[in-house]
Amino acid sequence: MLVWQFEHFKTFVPYKIMQQAAASLLLFEGQNTDGVNPKMTRLTDMLTERTGHPKWAIERETDNLDIDTEGSIFRNKARLFSSLYIIVPPELLKKNGQDKEIALTGFGKALGKGYVSEKDYYNFIIQKFRYPHPCYSDYDEWVSKRIIIRPLIYILKTLVWLFENYTHEQAYLTSLEIALFLQSKSQEDEVTASNEILNYRRNETNADKIDTRKIEEMLALLAISGYVYIDSSSKKEKYFINLIDVHPWENTHYFYKRTAGGAGTAQKKLSANKLDLIKELWRN
Repeated sequence: MLVWQFEHFKTFVPYKIMQQAAASLLLFEGQNTDGVNPKMTRLTDMLTERTGHPKWAIERETDNLDIDTEGSIFRNKARLFSSLYIIVPPELLKKNGQDKEIALTGFGKALGKGYVSEKDYYNFIIQKFRYPHPCYSDYDEWVSKRIIIRPLIYILKTLVWLFENYTHEQAYLTSLEIALFLQSKSQEDEVTASNEILNYRRNETNADKIDTRKIEEMLALLAISGYVYIDSSSKKEKYFINLIDVHPWENTHYFYKRTAGGAGTAQKKLSANKLDLIKELWRN
């Protein structure tokens, strides 16, 4: 079974931080990312100043040795940027015979220039993120097995199927259920996975210990984007599909679906359905 890879830098993922990060990267595009390049220290300082996030600099024990403790942020943040399709993965540059440098993707450049809205930022990542992913070392293994999986979409498809075929109370997933019944599939099969999950809930037994941290990071991104919410009221965290939204003609939050307008409003009726908005992520 191929394990789903994902980055553990969830506090860096929010739009306001990553948009400013992309804007900063644009100013240093083409620069060598080696720590000996003094401009990498300036980039680190700029990222801290513009995003307000204090953890861009590398933290490591030096045992009081007189060495450079800063280095380049690309020692541990390159994969963060490349996993979100903001920069070209250094490994891909190397395969193409290029030096290690800051090379933004089209998406990264548009984000840095302010052309990507917050909604479009999250939607792009959710739709685009898939395996094989060129920033991870198991890329060739995914390619050789001819498996293509969109894990964020797969999670949402499963939550939607559970909601439409059962109840809202069942429209949740745990990180362990995803690891056991979604990650193990070689294709996006939300129907089979959901049936297995429901059977597991009816006959729950102690499962083997599985590392679910990377799946939890994926769920954190989906929560930040507003597509899921976390219920921590029980021993195990449950990630529910979020069907609360704001009607486009009102400043009113609604659950699942709502119609506004009509007689006396000078507007034709407009129906808004959160489920349809979620489905558009994989229909487009």
